[in-house]
Amino acid sequence: PIARFRHHSHKELAWLQDAPGDSPADLAQELPAVLDLARPLVARHGVDLDVVAGGPVPLVAANPIAVRQTLLSLLGAAISCAAPGAQVRLSCQATSWQVEIRVAFVGPPLTL
Repeated sequence: PIARFRHHSHKELAWLQDAPGDSPADLAQELPAVLDLARPLVARHGVDLDVVAGGPVPLVAANPIAVRQTLLSLLGAAISCAAPGAQVRLSCQATSWQVEIRVAFVGPPLTL
């Protein structure tokens, strides 16, 4: 499951980079929307969702729809790889000219 998560992550990030950016994405609006969409999956898999924001985040020079889809896909992959009771963590913080977003799970991976 972890190798599948890594492969999926790289594929999603490449798609985000290639998506045309007509207008900037506002993460302050996109993150709550993504979390609302992910909540049923969180409940179904029995994991905890932890969101850590490292202060206000600036607008991101990326297509807002692509940002939302990428975040949802990464969260979905992490949730699917985590064992029940594990914690899935989404963190976001501005670092100089970039915004760092991390999606990870803490705890044992799902065994198949």
